[in-house]
Amino acid sequence: MPNERMTVNGIELEVLRRGAGTPLLLLHGMDTVSPQARFLDLLGRDAEIIAPSSPGFGNTKRPTDFDT
Repeated sequence: MPNERMTVNGIELEVLRRGAGTPLLLLHGMDTVSPQARFLDLLGRDAEIIAPSSPGFGNTKRPTDFDT
């Protein structure tokens, strides 16, 4: 299942989505969420998982005006 894209405040983000139900925003730490992570399907039984990749992570480019 390919990841989607969404634009937030002019920055295009890669977004992984799974499941259906009440939206659940999943923010990653020092690495992006793997699309094969088993917990996504488990959580997706009861919620719509929305997991964006922060700028500079995954397939989300870091804008040139971001220092880090």
